[in-house]
Amino acid sequence: FEVEFNAEAKAGVDVSADFEFEVEAILDRVNGTHEFTSKSTKLTHWEEFKFHESSSPLKLSVSFIPMLTLLPIPGLPVTLEPTLKSEINFGGQSVDVKVNRDGTDVEHEEN
Repeated sequence: FEVEFNAEAKAGVDVSADFEFEVEAILDRVNGTHEFTSKSTKLTHWEEFKFHESSSPLKLSVSFIPMLTLLPIPGLPVTLEPTLKSEINFGGQSVDVKVNRDGTDVEHEEN
């Protein structure tokens, strides 16, 4: 009795964020006045989750090999080895899943 199977999975995450901040200070020493301004951009971020899974076909096989010896009298012994072998294969598959941002952009591919 034999069983063969192989599976593999990989996962990855990519994350990035952008934010800009600017400060300007003006000091007038003559008039004694000052002015401060600041600007910033909206925080933008991006996340991506990748998952890849693949499996080979599942293979089940069973072998039955009896040994039969015939002893004719008179004569030489005769040995027979009839073989019975059965095999079942289930197909393998490959799956790729990619999720961006808040889960709204989804890619899913099966092979």
